[in-house]
Amino acid sequence: MDCSDIDTIEWTMKGGSKTEAGKNRVVPVHESIKPYIERYVAGKKSGKLFLGMPYYKFSEIFKGICTRCGMSHTIHDTRHTFATRADNYGMNKVCIQRLMGHASRDVTDKVYTHKDLEQLRKAINLLP
Repeated sequence: MDCSDIDTIEWTMKGGSKTEAGKNRVVPVHESIKPYIERYVAGKKSGKLFLGMPYYKFSEIFKGICTRCGMSHTIHDTRHTFATRADNYGMNKVCIQRLMGHASRDVTDKVYTHKDLEQLRKAINLLP
């Protein structure tokens, strides 16, 4: 993710890869991390946010952190954690799918259910 993909007026980040549903999706920034993102953008002005590094490199760093903390997790486990916590806090199923970049198999969700940025922002901020 490049700094240009971070909008500190609307407080969104654009990114994603791999699938059509995941590519270039816009997700709201959670309230609790705004100060970190703002500090990063103010200090860098350009360049990649750590999320923009190659997957294998980010995975190595994540694995090293887990090892130092005595944990055994993969970077993919964070997606399980997000989905589980989002569900536990009552986040709408379609919002979870959109935030994670999942394509819906349900025609109603995929074609007829629309979620705007404010609905996604409200959903993401359900998480503490």
